[in-house]
Amino acid sequence: MRRFYTVGLAVAITAFLAANAILVFKEDSIIARNYYIDEHIRVAEGEFKREIEKEAVTVPVTTLKVTLERDVLETVIVEPGAAVALGDTLAILDTSERDTLRAEWDAMVGAYQTEIRDLGAVLSSLRTAKSRSNSTTSSNGRATSSGNSQDDVVDVTVNLEVDVEITEDATYDSAIAEIEQKIAEVERELSIVQAQLSSTAENLEFVSPIDGFVEQIEEFETQLVFHIVPSEQTLVTFVEEKHWHEIEAAQPVQAYSTHLAKSYAAQVAGKGTMPVTDNRWKEIHGQFEQHPDLPLYEIQVTPAEPLEGLPFGANVNTIITIDQATGAMRLRDDWTITRNKEYAEVYSISTEGTIGRIPITIGFDMPETQSIIVDDGLVNGQIVLDDTFRRNNARTFFPQPLELPSWATVKALGWKDYMAFLIQKPYVPNTEEDVEEEVDAENAEN
Repeated sequence: MRRFYTVGLAVAITAFLAANAILVFKEDSIIARNYYIDEHIRVAEGEFKREIEKEAVTVPVTTLKVTLERDVLETVIVEPGAAVALGDTLAILDTSERDTLRAEWDAMVGAYQTEIRDLGAVLSSLRTAKSRSNSTTSSNGRATSSGNSQDDVVDVTVNLEVDVEITEDATYDSAIAEIEQKIAEVERELSIVQAQLSSTAENLEFVSPIDGFVEQIEEFETQLVFHIVPSEQTLVTFVEEKHWHEIEAAQPVQAYSTHLAKSYAAQVAGKGTMPVTDNRWKEIHGQFEQHPDLPLYEIQVTPAEPLEGLPFGANVNTIITIDQATGAMRLRDDWTITRNKEYAEVYSISTEGTIGRIPITIGFDMPETQSIIVDDGLVNGQIVLDDTFRRNNARTFFPQPLELPSWATVKALGWKDYMAFLIQKPYVPNTEEDVEEEVDAENAEN
């Protein structure tokens, strides 16, 4: 009987101790405890950037295609690669067609000017409608109510005479951009025709509408097409889809030409939405940067100053800044407790030494370093803990010493200082001789 009593008592005590151990030491225990803090950092303010480094090539800012009918052509004057100035002769035309051609060009000028006026009216109505609350806009210039957000969908139906395609779900900004692009195209065509009318040569001539170079002359059965590029250059590079989503217009770019040993400030001008397939600039770009076996998309980069002294197709290094923050802090991504794209919580320690959950605002992610950049919620020097579960308002204690002394601090103290500390009696030199002896001893040690 006594044996069963002893065994039962031992089992009860063991169960009691085990239950208490579980209550005290399990991770989500309700019993108050002090936490030993091992993993922690002190955040520091700084400037952080996320960048994409790409090779780029110099290309013409645009290409003008000037079409000439064969039945009015007499002689082609220029060859591919030739430099031309505004008004230089590209071809001699049949003088018997002078009146007919000039009449056609006059008619084209009138048509282009009318189209520009119509497009301008549409553009004006779109801008007016965007600035009003609750407005919907149509191409006839009348606006009734809809919204002024960049994401508001606009009911835009442009008449066929203007010939602009705008999708049914177009926003104000996208519709305005389409109209502005069409106006630029029509103005370019108008300048070409006006250049022909401005020629005062005795012979009937077909002239260049810009300063630049004859890139190519395409010959068709009924037409000749002169491809003329201006001397001004811009930059293009090519990226995979994962980077395409991160790059936006107006992002800053730092460009550098190794040939000229010169840096250029630039910015992203735009990006293509269709994969690039048959493109000679892509082929040239592939000589400077290996292309993966994936669809590539064109990114246009506009320098802040002219690119002088470089041929078309020259290699330029570019660094595109896709995210940046000043006065922010960096944290490990896996130290967040709960998070979504823009917000999260982390454990921190208050000035009283207790644990708390702090909401933070995330500026952007840095997947390359598995970290996040915090815009708001933390102050410079604040202690942040890892994501191990801890109860709010629990007290904490740190390993000692909290901060290790530097080697320079250790060398600054002599053996007398350590001895004085050990015997709790600070050593103070009393005479000049003591001071001189101490200095001589330090010099000898050094």
